[in-house]
Amino acid sequence: MHWPAPLTKKATTQHPRCNDVLFLHYKVQKKLLRKLIPKKLELDNFDGNYWISIIGFEKVNSFSKLYDLNIRTYVKFNERAGIYNLKMERNGLLPWLLMKIHPIVFFKSENISNNRYLFETKNLKENSLIHIKYGIGKQIKVKSKLEVWLTEHSALYRGYKKGVKKFNILQKPPNLRRLKPKYILVDYPKYLKVFSRPPDVMHYAERLVTYSINNN
Repeated sequence: MHWPAPLTKKATTQHPRCNDVLFLHYKVQKKLLRKLIPKKLELDNFDGNYWISIIGFEKVNSFSKLYDLNIRTYVKFNERAGIYNLKMERNGLLPWLLMKIHPIVFFKSENISNNRYLFETKNLKENSLIHIKYGIGKQIKVKSKLEVWLTEHSALYRGYKKGVKKFNILQKPPNLRRLKPKYILVDYPKYLKVFSRPPDVMHYAERLVTYSINNN
């Protein structure tokens, strides 16, 4: 999961910092999940359970604040464990413009807002909606093996044309806290059988830093 040796600045590229990161994790049946990912990817599991996660966060760089939504699952490719993003959405026109310029940019444009204690998304084209009102609980001082498996990764996979593209990443382990839900509505017709019930596991991280690994 983690790289075995310390990485120098030349070996890594730091992504914009993510703030107010929400993790909502759902157990899912393997047969439902298999239909959603490329055939070349193997589904990963933890103690026989398969998972889909909703990740919402604010991304901060030198120029602006962006709001992101990722819906991801957990896979293997050539025995290398990682995450596969079923959906990557970001607010504003920038994602749409980047996709027109560079086809490998996978973000779609969506109306997203993320104020601490309230995360909302709305996609009229797909008739989808997420509304999460929450409180922040106690820090998780010792993470369980499942919590590590769900939140720390070293590879990101994405279907591209007829193949699979791999991105080497290093996620700085988040300082996880319990997420205390006050109201959760996840209305995604495509994933209705998954999100029609409460999440099985929930986390909050005030900050999360991710690095791309160069030339690996």
